[in-house]
Amino acid sequence: MSETALRSSKLRKRLKEVLSGSSQLHTPREAQLFIEALAEIEGPAQCAEQLIASRHGLEALRASVRLDISQPFVQDHAMKLVGIITDAAVERIAGGLVRTQLLVALLDPPTFWTALRDVLLAQNIDVHYHGSVAQLLYAMTCSPEFNDEIFRAGIQKIMNTDVLQESPVAAARDIARKVHHALAVQQGTAHEDQNFPSGGRHDNDFANFRKVAIFSTPDELSTKTQPFLRQADTVFTTEGPARAEVHIDNQFRLLREDMLGEIRNEMQIFLEQKKGRRSALVLGPLHIMTIELGDEHRSRKSVLAMACEGGIPQFRDLNAAKRKAYMERNYRFLKHNSFGALLQGNEICGFACLERNEAAICKDILHLRFDDTASLSRALKAFKAEAVMHFVFVDAPVFAYRPVLEQLKQLTGSSLIDLLLAGDQPSLSRCDAAVASLRIQRLSLDLLGTSASASVLRSMGVKADSLDQCQTAAIARAIMQEVTLIHGPPGKSHRHSWH
Repeated sequence: MSETALRSSKLRKRLKEVLSGSSQLHTPREAQLFIEALAEIEGPAQCAEQLIASRHGLEALRASVRLDISQPFVQDHAMKLVGIITDAAVERIAGGLVRTQLLVALLDPPTFWTALRDVLLAQNIDVHYHGSVAQLLYAMTCSPEFNDEIFRAGIQKIMNTDVLQESPVAAARDIARKVHHALAVQQGTAHEDQNFPSGGRHDNDFANFRKVAIFSTPDELSTKTQPFLRQADTVFTTEGPARAEVHIDNQFRLLREDMLGEIRNEMQIFLEQKKGRRSALVLGPLHIMTIELGDEHRSRKSVLAMACEGGIPQFRDLNAAKRKAYMERNYRFLKHNSFGALLQGNEICGFACLERNEAAICKDILHLRFDDTASLSRALKAFKAEAVMHFVFVDAPVFAYRPVLEQLKQLTGSSLIDLLLAGDQPSLSRCDAAVASLRIQRLSLDLLGTSASASVLRSMGVKADSLDQCQTAAIARAIMQEVTLIHGPPGKSHRHSWH
């Protein structure tokens, strides 16, 4: 038997003795071996079930993290327990009740919690455990068992360090935002909107859709949490003036999710996270040459001029004159407003659009425009850390989505939207003087009852050529209603009828 196999056998035997009650934990060394034995069990869920099934399991768990609360023990051993208990497989057992029991044994009384809090505040936890720590804090925030001030105050202090919000682990950042949102709701500094449940999905998740950035953030693109989308009938179950706002909100989120779906698909293929034809153009490594800061009052965006050290593949072996000629012939090559992602390794730092400066491109210099300060800030931080950066062009029709999304964000409602969402339109027989004057009613009836529609309109001072029966009926009904949809096959003078 190998040394590793022999050690595993001894650990299993020791664990069995502790869980059966024939042996107890008395020293830090025994606590360390107990934790190692638990870590040897295949699967966190099976480990949790063994602890719960044993009469002495919770008692042993409680003792194992209290016999030694030094920083090295917490970092090297106790964090393994935190990783096991906060695993998603454990949360699924009995609807989370098993995990809650294990957490109570681990943290209450708060001897171990105090030691763990101090280690976290000192930011001495390995990055490998960031996700587990974030899950622990979120579970504590959502559990009434940890409502005491010592727990709440400790969680708030840890969140104030921003160690999890700025973690290199995307999952940890996602959960940290949920913790922050939950704390804000509990403290009354954030409103829990029943129409916008479980906020804090990522850093671009807001109840007010006008705060949502049009382009995705890296965390939003990587999160596995489902986006917030309302069902269509929600619009018509909303009463009063809020109905139009809900409709605009819904249209914005649905259209934006369509755009993100195309971006996400392209990036997943490029990063080999899914199968597909990889044809994206990648330029780099990049380094910053100049920064042109934008002006929000003049709608000018910030632009980074970056030198492409690897050169542009299509320009290899071409002199300056041939490069310029190539750019003039191929106007679609590196076209203006081409959308792409700035990458640090396989991690997205942000999205930008290309400013097609032909003279600069011929010198292997790219001008990238950042539409929001958050993307610009992430890019500058990455360059400051001397990270290797590349720009990958994303073949998604962002140009088609963006102007519509921008207009939806600025739209605050209109009489047309209010009218369309208000319900059924009044029929011709129900129109009264408040909707149409007696003169308009008479004109409509005259138009419907004559074949000489042009003469009727001229008698009212309206210039019109000869109209056919369908056009006459369309005008007659349009003047009696606030909104009328005129449709038909091409070439039937819809525009003429309207004017």
